Amino acid sequence: MGNAFVAAIGAICLLYVCEKEGSSPLFGVIFGFASCVSLLMLVSMLYNQNTSLEDFLWVWAYSGPVAIMLFQSVDHRAFTIAFYAVVAFLLVQIAIGVDSTEVFKSGSRNGISSNVILLAVLAYYYRWRQLRKINLLPALLAVPACLYSVGRAGVAISILLLAFVFVAYLVLEDRPAFLKFLIVALVCALIAIFAVELFSGLIDSLLERFQREGLESGRAKMWSEYFGLVSTSFGNLLLGAPTMADMSLRIAFQQGNLHNSFLMLHAHFGAIGFVVITVCSVIFLRQLVKRGELFVVGIIGVAIVRMLFDGIAFFGPYDLLFMCMVIPVLCGGRYRGALSRDWNIWDKSNRLRVLGRSRA
Repeated sequence: MGNAFVAAIGAICLLYVCEKEGSSPLFGVIFGFASCVSLLMLVSMLYNQNTSLEDFLWVWAYSGPVAIMLFQSVDHRAFTIAFYAVVAFLLVQIAIGVDSTEVFKSGSRNGISSNVILLAVLAYYYRWRQLRKINLLPALLAVPACLYSVGRAGVAISILLLAFVFVAYLVLEDRPAFLKFLIVALVCALIAIFAVELFSGLIDSLLERFQREGLESGRAKMWSEYFGLVSTSFGNLLLGAPTMADMSLRIAFQQGNLHNSFLMLHAHFGAIGFVVITVCSVIFLRQLVKRGELFVVGIIGVAIVRMLFDGIAFFGPYDLLFMCMVIPVLCGGRYRGALSRDWNIWDKSNRLRVLGRSRA
């Protein structure tokens, strides 16, 4: 039902954009991208059977929201409210004693940290784009929310997010140094007291897991198995290795979930899809670096690191972020304005409206 709801929302968004902006070249790029992705998935599926026909809805479901994010001026508060709503829900679950394994009826509790970090990243991404301001609270709240999931990757990356935002706040926020220090020290002290009081049992559980398993995990074994499959034939390298062919592998036990979004990208779309997505993302980030948008690069980097430890993109919710990076690059030279202060995709010679504004 959850997947059906996501697909329905995506379809509604896509139909809305088709009605409003169907004649725009940008919509044509989005439609072409979705069509090519579906074709690559079909070719890969015929070779390795890693996907099913329902999976073809993925790119079309996310194309609608991505089109709105590119065409309309989405207020940063929408993502901030979504983040706080999810965190509030998790805090209520903690307060009433619900175990993290029972929050989601399907999937694993790793979904808690992946969703919390994604919403935090999107909130920071859009807040910086629109206001050039940094708020410490989302990064601070992400740590206890991810701690609730007791996932080592989620906890570590939430701490990475907090450390990065903390440094960026001290460097970029236009406030007196002593005021910054007092604010940060006070908030960190309150969060530490809150975490120790409320999460002491969860902290003990996490430390016990580290002592028992260390850094070893089933993820490393699955990655090793997949690299082994890829190396067996050129077809596996080009089109993606079959993850369900050998039921003795841990990959098959996990139903083909490699717990790494980029390996999932290769498994679902082959080498061509992997190279195109990776190259476009590198180009986008390179242009951000050239324009001095290092905070945005860092925030996206946190999302990328989280993607290395779970299959949450290609296809998954993190595609909202990645498609907003890839599609402008596929627009060619016309995307250069996307990285300017007002984040428009087209230069004024095209007379096209993006992000809800027109350039005179």
